[in-house]
Amino acid sequence: MAKRRKDLPNPIQGSVRWPRQFDNPAAVERSQSLVDSPAWAEMEAEWADQEADLLSRLRHDRSHVHDDFYRGQLATLEMMLGFRKDLADWKADHR
Repeated sequence: MAKRRKDLPNPIQGSVRWPRQFDNPAAVERSQSLVDSPAWAEMEAEWADQEADLLSRLRHDRSHVHDDFYRGQLATLEMMLGFRKDLADWKADHR
């Protein structure tokens, strides 16, 4: 059974959005190593292209059949595209 957010350790001291990534110094360093990788920048570019495509589909596809699906994908892409900033903000707040 999946853990509920309230069951995760230190939800107030850590991050609500990224509880496992920011829960201890070693995890934060691994996260920093991840965003410092050239592959992460390539993934961000890929996600940005996918985001633009989905936004275009939402604006121009008048069938509305996939709107909820597209919005769900957009939310995930926005979260991943914001990870680098979230990490930087979290590190600045927890010095």
